[in-house]
Amino acid sequence: MAANISKDGNETQILALFDDGLHSDLNANDGIYSNYFTPQESGIFNIEFEAEGELGGIQYIRNAFSTLFATSDSDVDSILDYTDNCRFIN
Repeated sequence: MAANISKDGNETQILALFDDGLHSDLNANDGIYSNYFTPQESGIFNIEFEAEGELGGIQYIRNAFSTLFATSDSDVDSILDYTDNCRFIN
């Protein structure tokens, strides 16, 4: 699993996400993936990821999008927007 991070609509950085109890992930194998992102410069960043899985025998695709403001001396200063969509596949 990975997140695509772009700044000002420019080149995308790929950030690997983990469910291993490390990388800011509290519990291994709980289905929650995470990692740290510390930007090299201040700005507004768009983060996007897509996950596919199965829930109760039904396949799904889940997309999440977030826009945040961060400075190079901190992880995140403020989250400006967040959207999470899930689509079930018959």
